[in-house]
Amino acid sequence: MARCSLNSNIIARPFVRALLKGCAAIGGVITMSACTYQFNVDYHEDTKIVVFNGDIIAGSESVIYGYVTKGFGNGQTGALSPGSDQATAYYGYDTFAMEGYLESEDGARIKGTLETDNGLRFDTSNLDISKRYRLHLKNTANGSEYMTDWSDVLGAPVIDSLSYYINYEDKTLCSRVSVSAQDTPYISITSSYSWKVTPWAKTYFGYDEPDESYPNGQVVLRNEYPLFCYTPADDIIRTFATVTMKEGKLVNYTLDEFPRDDRRISGTLRLRLKTRQISKQSYLYWQNLEKTSSMTGDLFTPTPSSMRGNIINVSDENEMVLGYIGMSLESHKDLYIKHEDHMFYRAPESFQLTLNSYTSDGIVPESLWYQNYTKGNRPYKDIYDDMGFFMGYTWINKICLDCTLAGGTPEIPEDWNE
Repeated sequence: MARCSLNSNIIARPFVRALLKGCAAIGGVITMSACTYQFNVDYHEDTKIVVFNGDIIAGSESVIYGYVTKGFGNGQTGALSPGSDQATAYYGYDTFAMEGYLESEDGARIKGTLETDNGLRFDTSNLDISKRYRLHLKNTANGSEYMTDWSDVLGAPVIDSLSYYINYEDKTLCSRVSVSAQDTPYISITSSYSWKVTPWAKTYFGYDEPDESYPNGQVVLRNEYPLFCYTPADDIIRTFATVTMKEGKLVNYTLDEFPRDDRRISGTLRLRLKTRQISKQSYLYWQNLEKTSSMTGDLFTPTPSSMRGNIINVSDENEMVLGYIGMSLESHKDLYIKHEDHMFYRAPESFQLTLNSYTSDGIVPESLWYQNYTKGNRPYKDIYDDMGFFMGYTWINKICLDCTLAGGTPEIPEDWNE
């Protein structure tokens, strides 16, 4: 059985990370990954680069983000791979607040609305796709204005299938997709995963802090932790040139693989897929970015000026601006991969050992309850002797009981339709 592979020209939103080192174009696929590698920077400490991220999606809402690097210098952290002896790194990047509008070639405008995360949102649900458009943006902090080229609104590819399969030989669960392009051989696929999982451990007991009646606190019959948590992930963007593929189609392409002990497949894993047609210029932009920037770690590290996209600073054309804002329709599809359907997940061998390391070796004496509580532990299991007499409770660190501590939320997403 063929091994399912992880081929990803990944740009993780909202931080737009794109690995450009060690990537390869395989079967028309520009492969990238959301990691950071060492690089050499020949820029002054105060060099700043502006990056725009987002696309105009006809028939939906569109969100554009603007980022700016904080500069470059020696001895900074955050950009180098572990163990690297490189001295040069970049300070990082921040989003900036914007105002702007989408302009039609007939002069009509759609004004953007600033969100709390500095995303500029446009209502493009009724966009007339027969017209060309360009985007105007303004950094409200320094007054810099930016503009894209005029662009046609491209169509949306057809998602022929979205599925998963089990590779028992390699012990992986793989997601895959088939897509047909219509008007152009260049397509973009955005995938994102959300998952619903249970906590590592479950308890039926809670703890009330000490008071006059219970100087050591009180263990009560109460499950105070969420039964499930929902966790989202960043978008992953892949671009393809289907002209090199059979019949100009992307057929049964493996998106991602999940090892058998990956906790994300222990509950329900949702794959949300969006596909767009992109222009040849957009495709070549990402292809050239990969080919000419093998030294760099992500879009916020310096790249040659030839790697600029379709947006410029209208008052300072010498400013380094990266990003390619496309305009198109979009197809989308969801796939819910439920453990109850595949029963493939197995906890890793180290799981029980890890759980044991967070659990008390034996019963915690009542006199130590509050002290144990202040250390982040909670009552876990009630223990009985061989005669059936109650002896006390073992305790466990709350990180095993509360799935929100791993970044999840008990709130069911409004668009979750499992």
